[in-house]
Amino acid sequence: MTEQETLIYDRLVDKSIDAFTFAIEIINKSTLRHRSENFVFNMCNAWELILKAQLVKDKGEDAIYYKKNKDRTITLSNCIETIFTDFHNPVKNNLTIIEKLRNKSTHFITPEYDEIYISVFQANVVYYVEHLKKYFSIDLSSKFPSNFLTIAANPKPISDIKMLSKIDKATFNAFLKERKNIMALEGHDGVGVSFEVRLKSVKKNEDLTFRIDPNADLSAQVIKQVMDPSNSHPYRQKDIIALINKEIGDNTINQYSFRAIRYYENIEEFPEYYYFHKQSGSKTYSQKAVNLFLKNIKEQPNYIEIAIKEFKKKVIPGAREF
Repeated sequence: MTEQETLIYDRLVDKSIDAFTFAIEIINKSTLRHRSENFVFNMCNAWELILKAQLVKDKGEDAIYYKKNKDRTITLSNCIETIFTDFHNPVKNNLTIIEKLRNKSTHFITPEYDEIYISVFQANVVYYVEHLKKYFSIDLSSKFPSNFLTIAANPKPISDIKMLSKIDKATFNAFLKERKNIMALEGHDGVGVSFEVRLKSVKKNEDLTFRIDPNADLSAQVIKQVMDPSNSHPYRQKDIIALINKEIGDNTINQYSFRAIRYYENIEEFPEYYYFHKQSGSKTYSQKAVNLFLKNIKEQPNYIEIAIKEFKKKVIPGAREF
């Protein structure tokens, strides 16, 4: 970078961290009425500044200005599209939600933001801290107390009936549509958000009426059992490798052979064996998966060798497997 670009870069990084700090301080002040909107404004500012610093570093000062108008710098949307080129990037999906909230906050201000988007906000904080460490070698966890980076304002999920009693029907329907959009992103490695609605069947004087229509714009599904992956899928890859080596013998399986078996058994297609944590990007496995691995290794001769042979047919030479 030139001396001028270094100066711009340093200022952008410093201002970005200031905006991020202000955003965290605001969202954790429970007495503020519109803390979510202010958090979103400042986080968008923090991201825009830090992404522009990244562009200055990688492509030079001209990269943050419009080509036909050197008096104007590009928008946050421009920065996101330039840096996060993968449509399924979870950071990009999360930032898209945050930016949309900022754009609508001027005419769509409701305190219910706190209860609906709190997990989106926390994910955004995590992504910012990770991005700063990865691309700028700045570790905010060493600059702030660990609890500072956690959003303390973490209310219980709001019921739809309670929300409808607080806001008008049009706003309520807008929230339902936004909720559906967020859950759709979750299926594309986007953001992890949970909602809880408790319904009770009554004969008369009901608060709301519902019917299940899978073809409706805002459809519902009945979930009979809520799964906690920390209980149902507690094992990480290294945990399973350690268990198998302890059970059968040292060096029975390693990271590569584990991935080969995972591919050979098509484990990721079976929820009873595999769980992908979309917000953190981690993968965990159930006791059933452990039992399946142990059973096949013990009972089938050359099982691991066969799995590796099939895995090699699939993996592209030189590609990294995560």
